[in-house]
Amino acid sequence: MLLGKFLLTRGVFIRYHKGGCTTAHCLSEIIATEEEHKWSDKDLLYAVSTVKTIDTIRLRRRLNATQDALIADLLADLPTARLTADLPASLPATSAPKAPATPAPATSAPLSPAATIHYKPTEQHDQQLSHRDYGKEAATVAKLYNDDQKYTGVDDSFDFKLSIFVDICKRASLPPKGYITAFPSMLKGLAEGHYYTCSLCNCTFETACGNIRLFFEGPEFNRKNLVQWNTITLQTYIDNNPGKPILQCFRMMLDRLLILQHGIDREFRTPRILANKIVTACQGVPATRIAISDPTEELTPLVSKIQSSIVA
Repeated sequence: MLLGKFLLTRGVFIRYHKGGCTTAHCLSEIIATEEEHKWSDKDLLYAVSTVKTIDTIRLRRRLNATQDALIADLLADLPTARLTADLPASLPATSAPKAPATPAPATSAPLSPAATIHYKPTEQHDQQLSHRDYGKEAATVAKLYNDDQKYTGVDDSFDFKLSIFVDICKRASLPPKGYITAFPSMLKGLAEGHYYTCSLCNCTFETACGNIRLFFEGPEFNRKNLVQWNTITLQTYIDNNPGKPILQCFRMMLDRLLILQHGIDREFRTPRILANKIVTACQGVPATRIAISDPTEELTPLVSKIQSSIVA
């Protein structure tokens, strides 16, 4: 009897059969079995109710991870007499229930302190699971990227590059909980170096994004972009590019405004603000006078109207 309990605590499953079978007979069956016993939930709870504690780390982690559901199954399935005789003191003895008209929900009871292992997955453990589960999708994300789409941390907007990253992840069928696995694919240069220097791979995706945004884009970053935004004019692009047509200069100015808008305060990142800026930037250029004399507040029609006025 003592030998059988000792084996149970060490992860060797042995059940005391009814009908006069001895412990020696049970042991001989185990020795004759070539394959390792597959522990079911009922087997695991049978062992806990018999020996109070399990010393095998694999079984203890498994027990702790689902102990409430397993205890409910034990109360529902094992014979009442067995529960009364062998369960730990922390489990109440119950009598055989009468068949109720409506099945009552199973109530769980805590295991004894000796059988309870407190296991709380760490943030790093969660990220390791993400890396393991989404490696294929992350590789697809890396293949879809080009250098111009990556964030450097120098003169570009993290939020803008992040929107590109999310779009590429959707095309690669990578769910949000796997974003941290593919996150390095959107970084290069200083931003990539900061990611590895600070070990951001061990953080959640939201924490990693916040860390990079705070490091490279503080209030001074927004103010610098706003100053550039306010000083941009079409006439300046024409003067700085004397060999290029006015239409090409206009498109160069528009591209720069679109990039800068992602780096200013969020309240200025609207199509209407951009449309107003284009109108003021085009003032003083004869080729755009007709288009901006009666401008529309809609961005797309405004750009089309100005381009038509330039080539007219």
